[in-house]
Amino acid sequence: MYLSKMMKVQRVESKLRVFCFKIQFRTQVSEFKRSLNTVNSACNEVRNFLKLKDLMKKILYLGNTLNQGTARGLSFCWMHGPGLAEFMHSDDLFKLTAYLKVCILSLFCSICILLDFWCSMIRLFYNILFFFNFYDL
Repeated sequence: MYLSKMMKVQRVESKLRVFCFKIQFRTQVSEFKRSLNTVNSACNEVRNFLKLKDLMKKILYLGNTLNQGTARGLSFCWMHGPGLAEFMHSDDLFKLTAYLKVCILSLFCSICILLDFWCSMIRLFYNILFFFNFYDL
């Protein structure tokens, strides 16, 4: 009876939408709060994850090292590594391959330590060392 009377009212559809929205509003707000709390806790976990911070520092260090002396190499760096001056050849030509070898190997060691992949990663590390020594890089 009530619905039949409502059907005679003008703009019934919009009124029903408003009525439905009022009914569902509290449940939608509670679901939204729950989802927002989940996102907040995930963001806090990422923010407090120390291994991720260390990994990002290593990546920034490698980028700064490779771009050293250019406009791109001006990012803030948290650590100091070997400089190109330590790899100068006797005739004042630096050996870029030796420098990159040290940078890549130190970054790889840091990543292995950060991610705790000891057994398989150490074997891979020695294979990389063998590769560099075999090709005299």
